Parts: sequence; C-alpha cells; structure tokens
Amino acid sequence: MPFRRILILLIIPAMVIPLHAQDSTKVSDFDRYVAEVREQGMTESARDDLATIASIVAGSVILEFRRNETTGEYGRSYQNTTCPLPGADDKEVTRWKAGLRAKSDSITTVYKAIADLDASGFVSTSEGALFRRVIEFALGYNQLVSAVGNDPQSLARALYVSESEIPSLKEEYLVLRKRAMHKGVSGWPSIE
Repeated sequence: MPFRRILILLIIPAMVIPLHAQDSTKVSDFDRYVAEVREQGMTESARDDLATIASIVAGSVILEFRRNETTGEYGRSYQNTTCPLPGADDKEVTRWKAGLRAKSDSITTVYKAIADLDASGFVSTSEGALFRRVIEFALGYNQLVSAVGNDPQSLARALYVSESEIPSLKEEYLVLRKRAMHKGVSGWPSIE
C-alpha cells in the first residue's frame, strides 16, 4: 500500500504539470481583449462616447433636441447626414467610408487627450461618459435656450437633468472647452 500511494503521488503531478504548463502559454481571449483596450488607451464604451461626439463635430451626425408636438417634451435626435454616393461602385463607397472614418478617428484621438481628466493616459468608461454627457448638454443647452428661454426649470426638463445640475454641467463644459483650446482645438461654442 505505501508503494501504491507513493506511485500515485508521483504520477498525478507528472500528468498535471505538463497540462498546466501548456495552458500557461496560451493567450486567452480575455488577455487579448485587455491588451487591445490598453493599446487603444480607452475602454470600448469611452471610445463609443468620444466617437459619437467626433461624428457630431465632423458633421456626419446632427444632434438636435426636438419637441414632441403631442407631449411638449424634448428629446435627443441623432440624424446621420451621410449617405453613400449615389451610383458609386463598391470601391468608391469603401474609399468614401474610409475617409469619414479617418476624419472621425482623428477627432476622437484629439478628444482622448481632453477626456482623460486624470491625465493617466487612459480614458475610463466614466471619463468617456462624462465627456459625452457634458458636450451633449452644452450643445442642447444652446439649442434650447432659443426654444424654451433661459428659465432653469424649462431647460432642465428639456435636457433631462435636474435644475441643480445645470450650473455644474456648465462649469464642467467650460473646463473641457478650456482644455480643448489648450490642445489647439477651436470651434467649441460658448455657453450662455
């Protein structure tokens, strides 16, 4: 019996160690995903948020705050302004799409430095969401002042924020705008 136990204690590790060593050389999907996210310098969600704002700035998407005539409420409307070139062949459409993507990607790259509020070199999901929320707030604020007036209650309702959030969102926008100007980005509208 003791010999059998010793044999089992030697054979099982000899079988398991090579299996473990083989697994450790494989790169898991998770590890590959984490490497891609690190390389991009932002989470997927942050990239989507920055790309949305870049598309608005590039002019391929229009953000409007439209009034529902039935309810009187306002809602965000994203309208794509691009359509493939009528009559173009597949190669032309592919080139055209690549040009739009390149323009949006270059804007997104610049916005990455602005949205990285803690200067870590990485844009977190929360930083990306805040960037988008603040920019969309400012764009909507400027659109809606002419529609509903400067009344904080009406603006808050139309923008889906609380009245108490308006001053802090304005301040956060001014901080981002100043960061953008410091990075050489112009054209961000002032906010009243």
